[in-house]
Order: sequence, then structure tokens, then C-alpha cells
Amino acid sequence: MRRTFPVVLLLLGLYLIVGCIPIPATQQYLTNGKLKPRYSIGESESSPIRIRYTTLDRAIEVLDELLAGVVPANFAGAPLSTKAEEWKHTWIAFDDGRHFALPYEKRTATWVFPLCFFMTITDSDIEYIVLETDEQRHVIDYETVSREAWARHWAGRPQHLLFPPPPAQQVGVPSTSQP
Repeated sequence: MRRTFPVVLLLLGLYLIVGCIPIPATQQYLTNGKLKPRYSIGESESSPIRIRYTTLDRAIEVLDELLAGVVPANFAGAPLSTKAEEWKHTWIAFDDGRHFALPYEKRTATWVFPLCFFMTITDSDIEYIVLETDEQRHVIDYETVSREAWARHWAGRPQHLLFPPPPAQQVGVPSTSQP
């Protein structure tokens, strides 16, 4: 009993001094708690995006819905938004007409602060899902790409935003449309 009390105080002191405790994540989840996009793609009939059957338009709907609530990182001029309908602005189309990519944030760790039991911060990193389509725009393959692999293999290829953002409204400029 005499030794237990000092040991408990020492451990409690160390716990409080540390300030925060990192809890590594499995990196299978998005920052909104849902599984990453690759788990929605497969060849089975139960897959929301079925290889060789699902069209690109339907795949975009499924992935946009999956990513609802994930705050996207600002990259390559894409607008920051938490609205699912505005996620379409971040889809990247490659000039070959067959490859389409969507960046998202995966959870890499959660930091717990012992002095504030309710306070946690989630660390994240950017990943990309790249869909390949055939001539009829059916998804025929996909690849999950890390930020580093993106920079090495994909970033230099000719590309553009699949859904460009609408032109900004200018304040005080009269409309040129006729009634």
C-alpha cells in the first residue's frame, strides 16, 4: 500500500504531462467515419459500384454521397466545401477521357487530450481514387493512390476539373441578359 500510492501519483503525473495521446488509425476510414471509397467498388452484385456494370455518372453519385460531410482539402484550385453537391467540383478528368479521380481525406490518427476528455483531434492525409472507364463510360477498374504516388504518376498528366465551378458573381456589375 505504501508503494502503490507513489506509483499511482507518478503514473498520473506522466499521463497529465504528456498532454495528448495519439491513437493510430487503421487508415480504412474517412474523416466522417465511413469506409474509404475502395470498399464501395467490386465485382460482386452487392457492391454499390460494380466493375463493368456501373456507369461513371452512377459512380460519381455513389462516391459523392459517401464523401458527404468530409471537409475536402484545398488542392489544385478546388473550392473548399462541406456540401455534397459541391464535391463534384473536385472530380478530376484526365485528357485521355478514360480516367477520373477524386481526392478525399482518410483518417490516420486520433489525438486524445487527457485534460479535456471531450476534446479529440483527427489527423488525416489525402488519398485519391482513380476510376478507369471503357468507351461506354462503364467503370472497368480503379486504383487507390497515395499523395506521393499521385505526385509521381498522375499529377503531371494533362487534366482538368470534371465539373468546373460556376464563374464568380461580380458585385455591382449589371447583368447583360435581356428580359
